[in-house]
Amino acid sequence: MKNLYILIIILLSALSVQAQVGIGTDTPDPSSILDIESTDGGILIPRMEESDRTAIVSPVQGLLVYQTNNEDGFYYFNGTIWIRLISSSEFISESGVVHNTTDIARDDFVFGSTQLNNMSGASDDYRMFFDKGKGAFRVGYNDNSDWDNTNLGSFSMAMGRDNLATSSYAIALGYDNVVSGTAATALGYINNSTGDYSVAMGRGTTASGNHSVSAGIASKATGLNSISIGNTSDAIAENAIALGRLNDATAINAAAIGFSNVASGENSFSLGNNNSSTGLGSFTLGNNLSSPSGSEIVVGTYNERYTPVNAAGFDATDRLFSVGNGSRVSGTTTFSNAFTILKNSNTGINTSSPKSSLDVRAVNHLGAVTATDGVLVPRVINLTINGSENGQLVFLNADWVNTLGTPATTDDISYKEGFHYWNSTASVWSPVNTDESEWTYDPVNTRTTANRPADAGNDVVVTDAGAIYANTDQPMIANGDVYTNDKLFVNGATTINEGALRVVRTNVNSSTNTFTMIDLSKLAGYGPKFTYRMAVENFAGTREMGAIVARLVDNDDATRSSKMDFVTYNLVGPRGGFQSGLMINNRGYLALFKENSQDIDNDDATNKVHIKDVDNDPLRIEGLQASTSSTDRTLMITDTGIVKLANTGADLNKTSSFEETTSGASYTATLEDYTIRIVNGTTSVDLPTPAATNKGKIYILIAKNDIVGSVSILSGGSALNITDDSISGANTFNALTASDRYTIQSTGTEYIVISH
Repeated sequence: MKNLYILIIILLSALSVQAQVGIGTDTPDPSSILDIESTDGGILIPRMEESDRTAIVSPVQGLLVYQTNNEDGFYYFNGTIWIRLISSSEFISESGVVHNTTDIARDDFVFGSTQLNNMSGASDDYRMFFDKGKGAFRVGYNDNSDWDNTNLGSFSMAMGRDNLATSSYAIALGYDNVVSGTAATALGYINNSTGDYSVAMGRGTTASGNHSVSAGIASKATGLNSISIGNTSDAIAENAIALGRLNDATAINAAAIGFSNVASGENSFSLGNNNSSTGLGSFTLGNNLSSPSGSEIVVGTYNERYTPVNAAGFDATDRLFSVGNGSRVSGTTTFSNAFTILKNSNTGINTSSPKSSLDVRAVNHLGAVTATDGVLVPRVINLTINGSENGQLVFLNADWVNTLGTPATTDDISYKEGFHYWNSTASVWSPVNTDESEWTYDPVNTRTTANRPADAGNDVVVTDAGAIYANTDQPMIANGDVYTNDKLFVNGATTINEGALRVVRTNVNSSTNTFTMIDLSKLAGYGPKFTYRMAVENFAGTREMGAIVARLVDNDDATRSSKMDFVTYNLVGPRGGFQSGLMINNRGYLALFKENSQDIDNDDATNKVHIKDVDNDPLRIEGLQASTSSTDRTLMITDTGIVKLANTGADLNKTSSFEETTSGASYTATLEDYTIRIVNGTTSVDLPTPAATNKGKIYILIAKNDIVGSVSILSGGSALNITDDSISGANTFNALTASDRYTIQSTGTEYIVISH
C-alpha cells in the first residue's frame, strides 16, 4: 500500500511538471493529458447493468460507463440524460439485420435525395423512400408532387414511374397509374383504380366501381362488383361482366363475353360474336344473334329479327327459344330461324311464327318441294316392342310378319310397310292408313280417276261436267244409246241411269229390280194424279208385290188435296192395291194406315193425327230388356181403345222411384228419388237445396212406425225447415217421427207440404 501511494505521488508530480502523462510511451502527445499506447491491451471503462447506471447519484457531466445488458454499449451523461454512444454511420448491421442507429421508432429513410418530398430540379427524381409516419413506400421515378406527403396514402405503395397512390392501403405499380380507392390496386400503364377495393390492370383500364376488376386495354368496370377483362370491354352496371373485345354489359347482373357483344337487359347474357341480349333475363349464344324479349334464349347464327310485345316481361306471342340459321354471304345478310318455340308453347320448324303446337314448314314454304322438306319419323324394321304412349308414331321400313314366337302360322300378324301408331286401348300397333287408292287427273278426257293399283279398272271417275261414274270409266249404254245426261252412274251390281235417278240391280237369278225416280211420261199407266213418283219395281216398269211407291199428288183431283204418300203396293191377296203407308197432306194432316185404307183421305180435317189398323193394336211402344232380350212394353193403346202402362222396370223420369234408408247412417236424396222409406236408426235425411233447377220436385217421405226418437231433415248438411201451410202459428218442421207421412214439393226457394 505504501508503494502505491509513492507511485501516485510520482505521477501527480510528473503531471504537474509536464501536463502530459504517457503510459506505454515516453513521448505522450502534447495535445493530450493522458496518452496510453499498447499493442496487446486497452482501457477498461467501468462495466455495469442498466439498473446500476440509472442508479448513479448525481452523475457528473461527461461521466462514462459501459452498459452490459439491454441495448449494451458506452453511455455518457450530458448533464441532463444518459446518451448512448453509437457508430458514426446511420446504419449498422446487427445480428444479420441492417438498421438505422438513431430514432428507430420515428426516422424516415430515403435514397437518392435528402428529403421525401420532391425537390426542384432533377437530382432527386430517381429515389426510394419510406415514410415512417404513414407507413408508405415509394421507389422509382417521380418529377412532380405525386410522392409528396399530402399525396401519400397510409400504408400505400407505389413502384415505377409517376404512380399516384393517395388512398389507404393503395398499390400502384408500373407507369402513370392512379389509385384513389381504399385498398385498391393498379398495375401497368395509365390505369385508374378509383373504386374501393378495386383492381385495374393492363393499359388504360378503369376500375371505378367498388369491388370492381378491370384488366386488358381500355376496359372499364364502373359498376359495383363489376368485371371487365379484355380490349375496350365495359361493365358499367352492378354485378356486370364484360370479357373479350368490344363487349358491353350495361345492365344489372348482365354479362357479355366474346367479341362485340351487348348485354343491356337486366340479368341478360350474351356470348359469342356480335350478339345482343336486350330483353330482361335474355340469353344469346352464337353469331350475330338478337334476343329482345324477356327470358328469351337464342342460339345459332343470324336469327330472324322481330319487335317483341314485352321486352321486360311475359307475352304468349313472344319467342321463348329459337335457333338461328341465317348467314352472310358476299355482303348479303339473311336472317332466319331453323327452330322456334313461342311462350305459348307453339313450336315451329323453318318458321319463326308457328301457328300450332307443332308447325313444320318446307324450306320454301308454299313453294316447290325440295329434297330436305318433310318430317322423318323414326324408322323400324319390326314392331316386336309395345309402345310407351298412346299415339306414338313410327314408320315400318318393309312388310313384316309377327309370328308371336310360335311355329304355327294361324296366329301370325302381318304388318304392311308404312306408318303405324301405338293404340294403348287395344295394346296393338295400328296402321295409320291402309288405303292404297290414288286420284289421277286425265287432262285429255278432262276427268279425275281413282283406282287401286291391284287392278286395272277405274274405281271412281269424276268428269269436269260434274258426272260421277263408279266402277267404270264410261256411262251406261242401253239400246245403242249412251246416257250422257247421267250425273251418277254405278256399274256392276248397281247402276244408275234414266237421265234422272235410276238404280238397277241384277240378282243372282238374272232378274232385275230397280229403284227409280222418273217423270210422268214414265208412269202413264198410273193415272194423271201422280205427278212424280219414286218406286221400287221391276225393270219393265210394272208394279209387283212388295213394291214401295212414294207419291207427290197434285191438285188435278178436285176431291183431294196435295199430299205426299209413302205406301206399299200389292197386286195379289184379298186386299190388292195400296197397302200400309204414311200420308202427309197440305193441311198438316198425318195418317198412319194399314191394308186397303185409302179412304183415310176423307177423314175430318180436325184429326191432325190418325192411326188406323184393321187387325192389330194401332199404337204400341215397346223395348227389349237387356238382360233377357224379352219384350218389355212400356206404353200401348189396344185396338179396343184401352191405354195400358206396363211398368216392368221402366222409370218415367224417376216419378215412381222407391228408395229405403239404412240404419246407422245419413241418407242423401237425389233429384231422381221419389218415395223414400225411412227405417229405424237412420240419423238424418239430406235433401237437395231448393233451387230453380229443382223447382216442382216432389218427395214422399215415409217414416216407419218402429222409429225411436226422431230423424232430422237436412239440406246441404244443415237443418231444413219445411213449411206446412195447413197449420197456423209455428208451421214449420225439420224432423220426422214414427208413422209420419209427408208429400213435399220444392218451390225453388223452400220445401212445402202438399199432403200429410
